[in-house]
Amino acid sequence: MRFVEEILLLLLRDEGGKFVAVPGIALDNALAGGVLMDLALENRIDTDPGRLILVDPTPVGDSLLDPTLAAIAGGEQRDAFVAGGFEHSVANMFFLPFGALVATEADALAAAGLTAADVSRLDAAGISQNLVAVTLGNIVGGVIVGLADWTVHLRRRAVAAAAAKGDGSTGT
Repeated sequence: MRFVEEILLLLLRDEGGKFVAVPGIALDNALAGGVLMDLALENRIDTDPGRLILVDPTPVGDSLLDPTLAAIAGGEQRDAFVAGGFEHSVANMFFLPFGALVATEADALAAAGLTAADVSRLDAAGISQNLVAVTLGNIVGGVIVGLADWTVHLRRRAVAAAAAKGDGSTGT
């Protein structure tokens, strides 16, 4: 059994089959830590006090671990994607419907310090509106980041070609 599965089982109440209310950031961190622990146990990653080290990018055949491993192996492009906030539309496709389900539980709202009014936009219309706006923003942002990346790589190629010719040009 994977760590993530164990974490989810620990959060599941024996009576009623409902999840224990946990702040979202705590759950996110626990699940992310579980995925990283599983990848470490599969000898795909390692860590030292300041960084994460990719040991082996070979997929392990797990539908949860393999995309995470591919993202880690993606390196520079992945870092630019996440730093730009472009993962939000994908994350929202999970978290907003999940939030809508949790919002029906009075205990979960109370544990999070929220009221029904605080989560009133977690309906189909509110979720759809959010996903459309965020996805359009991600498309525009992706084009901007893609053009910047393309420009940088064109410049590198021009500098390398000039160096190979020995003409001293900087490609500008």
